[in-house]
Amino acid sequence: MSLRNKIIRLAAEKPELRKHLLPLVRQAGSKNFFHENISDLLSRESPSKYSLIGTLIYVSYEKSSLLPVPFQLMLDLRNPTILTVIIPVGEGEDTHNIDLSKQTKNGASKEIMRFLKWHKNEEGY
Repeated sequence: MSLRNKIIRLAAEKPELRKHLLPLVRQAGSKNFFHENISDLLSRESPSKYSLIGTLIYVSYEKSSLLPVPFQLMLDLRNPTILTVIIPVGEGEDTHNIDLSKQTKNGASKEIMRFLKWHKNEEGY
């Protein structure tokens, strides 16, 4: 496991250290998918929760004035170019994959919002 991954894991396990650890991850390299492609995609909204399960990073968002439905963003560190948007539906979930290697940050943000708005209309949130 790389140092970057260890720092991310420690930050997930010790929330009180996040404000000190995550800047280290952000400064670690120019291709930092955790900050550049997940947390900053929806810069006007703050995530309600971060979690790390194995190699999967989950960032949870609650419904708000800008976000029409609650959802999670999931990134697998083994393949950090595919971002999955997860919306809970009844007992299951609806997912949408975004290929970050083919998107700008702005394009990925717009695609997330289109999926959330489409889902809101389909499910009648």
